[in-house]
Amino acid sequence: MLVAAPVRAPRTASAVEAPPLRLPAGWTVGGVLLARYGSGSTLAYHEIVVFSGLARRGARLGLAVSWIAVDSPSSLAGGRAIWALPKRLAEFTWTHNIVTVAKGDAPVLRAHVRRRAARIPLPVLAPFFGQLDGRVAYAVAHGRLRGAPALVELEVPAGSPLTGFGLDGRRPAIAATALDLVVPLPRTARSRPQGR
Repeated sequence: MLVAAPVRAPRTASAVEAPPLRLPAGWTVGGVLLARYGSGSTLAYHEIVVFSGLARRGARLGLAVSWIAVDSPSSLAGGRAIWALPKRLAEFTWTHNIVTVAKGDAPVLRAHVRRRAARIPLPVLAPFFGQLDGRVAYAVAHGRLRGAPALVELEVPAGSPLTGFGLDGRRPAIAATALDLVVPLPRTARSRPQGR
């Protein structure tokens, strides 16, 4: 499920745990991806990805991954080593209409989903940046999904690491029923020193 949310870029930069990539000024597009990867995937696991907006590095433009968690140690290790994504472990509870993400006893996010009946095929092109331990990785995921328009009510409880991203509220979304996605090996570069 892909949930879009408007994000104010200057506010976003302070919420990024790693040194932030340069973000365009003003409003930009961010959001949340909540995913279940099943038996047809390389690994079977759940994932939440928070995009804090668009980032630019040289001529490359992509979504900045600011918070990401999975329930698979193998996915965590691969995401960190290959795509420089700061993955951590979390617990997921997933029903037809409600998705809950928690770390231990602390809730992180709750999503209430209202799907429409229509099913539409859509192309997917998702350039993104990962940043971890001084490395910046850039990759462009591509593929196709079949999904339905949806409305998602996002709740970010007090004390959640997602407080400050501005995700709370009712948001438009795409609830995918099938996804064929390829995430190629990234291009990597050293992070630039801050203040230059």
